[in-house]
Amino acid sequence: TSDLIYTITALFADTFLVAYLLQITNENITQVSIYYMIINAIHAVGSIIIGRFIKDEKYSKTKILSLGVIIRAIFILFIVLINNRLTDMFVVVAIFCGISETLYWSTHEMIFVDITNNCNRKNYMATKKIFSTIVNIIAPIVLGSAIELYSFTKIAIYVLVLSIIQIILTTQIKIDEKSNETKETFSLKKYIKSIKKKTDLKVH
Repeated sequence: TSDLIYTITALFADTFLVAYLLQITNENITQVSIYYMIINAIHAVGSIIIGRFIKDEKYSKTKILSLGVIIRAIFILFIVLINNRLTDMFVVVAIFCGISETLYWSTHEMIFVDITNNCNRKNYMATKKIFSTIVNIIAPIVLGSAIELYSFTKIAIYVLVLSIIQIILTTQIKIDEKSNETKETFSLKKYIKSIKKKTDLKVH
C-alpha cells in the first residue's frame, strides 16, 4: 500500500508538476532541465552519503525511509503554499524532491529484502507489479482529469493527504533484527562437503 501511494505521489511530482511548470512558464524548457539536473545531482551525491549512514547500525533504515516520505509531504505542501510562484521557487522545490527521492530509494530495497523471505518474495513482487501497473494506468487519467476540472493546487492538497497516510504506514514497518542475525553465512567448505555427501549417496 505504501509503495502504491508513493507511485501516485511520484506521478504527481514528476509528470504533472513538470507539465504545470511548463504551463506557467510558457514552455520554458530551461527551467525544467535545471529542475531535473538538481534532482539527479542530489540523488547521485545523496545516495553515497546515505549509504555510509546505513552501514552504521545506529541509523535505522525504516526511520530514513519515513524521513524521505515526510520530506515528500513537505515538498507537496510547499507546492500548495507557493501556488503560482513555482517559477520563482522551482530550485527549492527540486531540492526537496531530490532529498525525498534519495532518502526513500536508498533504503527501500534493503528494507524489502529484510521484511520478506525466499518463500513470499516472488508472490509479493508479482502482486506489487500487477497493482503498480493498474495504478500507472488509472492514476494519470484520474489526476489529469481532476486537474482540468478543478486546479493543480487543489489536487495537490489531496496528494498531500495521501503522503500523510503513507507517513503513518511507513512507521508501522518493523524489521526482525534477530532473524537477520541468525541467517547463515555462506561457507565454501560446507558447500563442498554437502556436494561430496550427495555424490557418495548416489554411488551407494
